[in-house]
Amino acid sequence: GVPRRRESAPVRAIAAVLSMMLLAIALPANIARAAKPAAGELGIGVEIVPTQSDNPAQLGANSELWFAIEPGQSAQRQFRIISTSDIVQSVAFELWQVTVVDGEPTIDRTTRSPSEEWVTFDPPTIALEPRARQDVTMTYTIPANTEPAVFESYLRILVSARDAPVDETPNAGVQAVIQGALAFRKSVWLGIGDAANLATDFEIQGVAGWLTDKNEKAIRVLITNTGGTPIRPTGSVQIADPLFANNTFGPFDYRMNSINPGDSAYGDAI
Repeated sequence: GVPRRRESAPVRAIAAVLSMMLLAIALPANIARAAKPAAGELGIGVEIVPTQSDNPAQLGANSELWFAIEPGQSAQRQFRIISTSDIVQSVAFELWQVTVVDGEPTIDRTTRSPSEEWVTFDPPTIALEPRARQDVTMTYTIPANTEPAVFESYLRILVSARDAPVDETPNAGVQAVIQGALAFRKSVWLGIGDAANLATDFEIQGVAGWLTDKNEKAIRVLITNTGGTPIRPTGSVQIADPLFANNTFGPFDYRMNSINPGDSAYGDAI
């Protein structure tokens, strides 16, 4: 029958297929451009420099800004800033917190990342010449007494014209000359602890029929994060008739917000 609101009803036979996504999902490297200021057009590209490390703890090492560090140790990654502009650009770096809105990670412009106190950039700022390239070394140094933890942040790369736009009509009376600027972001994942502490694991605690607040029929999947890293599960559920194997429904997709270690959450497949 139809499940009652706020009351779960077991589904007779359900096959649940899950695919996992760690929180540290970097935005694809591409070219960012801004509207033309009077002095010229801004533009940069950002790419992660591959590492030669064979340490299995360096998760996603060749494509992501991921760091797995034991307390008292440090780790470095490099990324490359590429000018696509004909003007000199000033480049600076910030580290901001990540928040999840409707299941999607986004930058929280009200909160700097708690891990910012442990990070340095070399060089800390850049005067990027036209069509030039500059490698930047990002270093995390973790104090010895730091408790095991996981942090997700966004590296925000701020770009502006080094020189003020040229006033091409100096006799035109009172004017406002706006200097161009743009921002580029890359995801950063920091895990503090040994490899055992940073293991990713989860359990499907249960699946039940459900009627949502919008009066939609759904299958609710309850997951507990039993590992040491935050997770953001996505997956699908397929319903099968126990008497007639070919009589199936679905698969129905679902997405979930992030689940911290030790916490549980559910996702509804409508």
